Amino acid sequence: MILKPGSLLQNGRYRIEKELGQGGFGITYLGVQSGLERKVAIKEFFMKSLCNRDSDTSGVYTLSQSSSAIVERFRTKFIKEAQSIAKLSHKNIISVIDIFEDNNTAYYVMEYHAGGSLSEKVSNKPLAEEEALVYIRQLASALEYLHSRNMMHLDVKPANVLLNSVGEAVLIDFGLAKQYDEKGMQTSTTPVGISHGYAPLEQYTSNGVGSFSPATDIYSLGATLYKLLTRLTPPEASFVHDEGLPELPDNISKPVREAIVAAMQPRKKDRPQSVAEFLKLLDCKEPLEDKETEVAVETVDTAETTRISASENKVSPDENRSGSERTVVEQPVWKKPFEKKMPDLSHVRKQLKNGIAENSRALKILLVAVVAAVVLIGGFYLIRCLVVDNRVEDAETMYEEAVNEYSDVEKPLLKITSNPSGAEVYVEDDYVGTTPLEYTLEPNSYKSVRIIKSGYEDVKFDDHFISGPYKLNVEMKKRNSSDSQSDYYWY
Repeated sequence: MILKPGSLLQNGRYRIEKELGQGGFGITYLGVQSGLERKVAIKEFFMKSLCNRDSDTSGVYTLSQSSSAIVERFRTKFIKEAQSIAKLSHKNIISVIDIFEDNNTAYYVMEYHAGGSLSEKVSNKPLAEEEALVYIRQLASALEYLHSRNMMHLDVKPANVLLNSVGEAVLIDFGLAKQYDEKGMQTSTTPVGISHGYAPLEQYTSNGVGSFSPATDIYSLGATLYKLLTRLTPPEASFVHDEGLPELPDNISKPVREAIVAAMQPRKKDRPQSVAEFLKLLDCKEPLEDKETEVAVETVDTAETTRISASENKVSPDENRSGSERTVVEQPVWKKPFEKKMPDLSHVRKQLKNGIAENSRALKILLVAVVAAVVLIGGFYLIRCLVVDNRVEDAETMYEEAVNEYSDVEKPLLKITSNPSGAEVYVEDDYVGTTPLEYTLEPNSYKSVRIIKSGYEDVKFDDHFISGPYKLNVEMKKRNSSDSQSDYYWY
């Protein structure tokens, strides 16, 4: 299924060294650019669910005539992805240096970074806050650059961040990125994908990212910071919506905790609306206490505020021997109120009493009318409630039928075997067991899978799991052996 080590592309211009990773739409190789003898990363378009490879010629072909149109459509998008990245120029974004076609498929060549990914860097222990913020600010700079060009990445996560030779973060994998016009409407129809824990709620809906909104990438940036500081995969967006974000460790500073919580708000409008706003939260300093004290002094006619700063808080020996400043408030001089004889109001009380007596009959009539109105309104609402109850029962019946219908949908079941067995399996960096293994996934989800065994080459891939069983067999190869590296195939 993959190109063999030593395979040549473009008449020998590039030589394949080994596979670096594989997803549902492509395979990435470590290659060497002849002449310059420099290492490069080469991404090959290969839809493994619809394509196969000729073992003799290495040519790629579709498994059926009906799938040819689908493969061609996504191959065109693959080339557009490369062309979009090639137009970008930022030190924290991967650079595309070549695009070409060979073996009946398409390739693009990128600079190679051997420093590993942030996902690998945080695999053993969380990063110190200072170090994590360095990477986050570098990613923020890359995203701010993209957003200024009406582009969204839509798949920011530690696995998509490599470290270059000087240890700086480099954003990769633009397979889900979208371009938008000046009005903020999408101009590209890239595949819809979800990295659980890093994707906000709007990415779970069909047109949730149809309009330009930096807040979507900012959610993923906040989730990435969560991962770097805790080593835990962030909870899925639906959990955050229902239960809130779990409490962050106390060793994380208050401004950083608040920035993560703000970035991972379920509703877009509640998040920072730009990278600059997010960085402002990160840089926020905790307020200093006891900068100044305000003493309120109330006089007879006005309320006056006296501001005493720390530098003015000096006490002379004659003031207060206890060491605190003494505030002297001048007491008002009491003056006897002006006495005035009250008027005789007895005739007013008599008039009021007579008026109430004359209007008592009208009040009784009004009271009867109010009671009648209450009875009529109560009867109306009683009838309305009975009708609503029937509608609620109908709605509950429809809901139960929908749940039963959904329960019949077959969830993706990942069945993994390996030779030798006993290899550890990680899904989205979470340990799920050892081979042979069966693991149930959510329908229509993108997952990153890693299979490792001590003394053997690791196997890594990303894939889109829709429904039904997925059977995978892994042939583990020992490290530093003359055999080719570990390989896997679906059956």
